[in-house]
Amino acid sequence: MTRRPTLSELKRAYQELTSVKVSVLSKETLERRELAEQEALEKAMELSQSRTAKEKDASKKISNEPIVPEPSPELSKLIDLVKKGRAEAMSSHLLKHGIDPSMLLPLTSSSEYDVRRTPTILHLASHHGQASVVKILLEKHMADPTMTASSVVESHQDPETTDGDTPLLGTSSFTAYDIAKDKETRNAFRRSMALLPDAWDWVGQAHVPSALTPEMEAEQERKAKEKSRKLQEAERERKKTREANRPITPAGQSSTSKSTSPSSSSVMAKSLASVSAANSHLSPEMRMRLERERRANAAEARMLAQRQGESIRRAVQEGKNVCVACGKSLDGLSPFDKFGRKFCTTECVARGPA
Repeated sequence: MTRRPTLSELKRAYQELTSVKVSVLSKETLERRELAEQEALEKAMELSQSRTAKEKDASKKISNEPIVPEPSPELSKLIDLVKKGRAEAMSSHLLKHGIDPSMLLPLTSSSEYDVRRTPTILHLASHHGQASVVKILLEKHMADPTMTASSVVESHQDPETTDGDTPLLGTSSFTAYDIAKDKETRNAFRRSMALLPDAWDWVGQAHVPSALTPEMEAEQERKAKEKSRKLQEAERERKKTREANRPITPAGQSSTSKSTSPSSSSVMAKSLASVSAANSHLSPEMRMRLERERRANAAEARMLAQRQGESIRRAVQEGKNVCVACGKSLDGLSPFDKFGRKFCTTECVARGPA
C-alpha cells in the first residue's frame, strides 16, 4: 500500500470542501455546545495557573540553594596530574600550593557523580590505578586512607535541614583501598601499612586486609620463579617425550612416504635422508663427533633462550613496559593484550610468553 489517494478520492474531498452545507441546530444543542466550550476554557485557565505556581516555587528553590564554586586552577591541575600518574610533579604541586591531600574535592553539579565516587585525591589515584601516586600520598604527604565517599556529602549537607537519623542517598562507605583499580595499587596500600603500621586504623577503617613487607614480596617472587621453573621443566620433558616417540623414516622409503604422508612428515624424512647420505662416507668416530657437536649447539641454544626468557620475566616483574615474548620495549607502541600480558606483534602473541 502506498497510502496515496486515488483520483476518485481527490474528487470526493474537493466536493466536500467546496460545497456549502446548512445545518439547523436546536436551542438546547447550542446551549450544550456553549457550556462545553466554557468548561474547557476554565480547565485550561486552571492548568495554566497551576503550572505558573510550580515554576515560581522551583525558581525560589533554585535561588535558595547555595552556589558551590568550581575547583580552582591549582586544584584542577592537581587532579589532572593524579589522573596521568605524574607522581613527582603531583608531589611538588602539593608542596608548592600547600594543598591538603586529605581535602575533600568540591561537590559541583558537573562532577557530583565522580566526587561521590572519588571524594579525595587518594580516592582518585586509587580509582585510576596510579600506584606510584598512592605511595607518595600515603608515605610522604600522610593522606588519610580512612576517609569514605559519604564524607563529601555530609560536609556539604545543611545540618539545620538534615535529620541525623536519615541516611544520605547516593553515598557509600568506600575507602580508597576499596576502589583500587588493580593489584599493584592495592599492594601500594599494603606496603604503606607495613611502613606506617600505627599511623592509621588500616584494617578497621581503611579496609586494608594486611601489610606487605619486603620479605613477603621476596618470598612471593621466589615462589613465582619456582613455579615458572617447574613449568619450564615439565614443558621440556613433554618436548623430549614427543621427540622420542616421533617415528624416523628410513632413507630408502623416503620416496614412497612422500606421496602418502603429510607435507611436514615428508620434509622431515627428506632432511633425515639427506643427513644420512652426507654422513655415510664418514667413520663412526667422526659421526659421533658431529652428533656431539650438534647436541652441544642445541643445548647452548636452549640455555640462551632460557636466559633470555628469565631476563624478560625479570623485566616484567620489575614493571618495565616490554613485550613478554621477545623483551622489546613497548614505549610508543600500541601493544596487543592477551590474558593480561602485553605483546609487540601478532607473531609474539602466537609464540606466547618466554
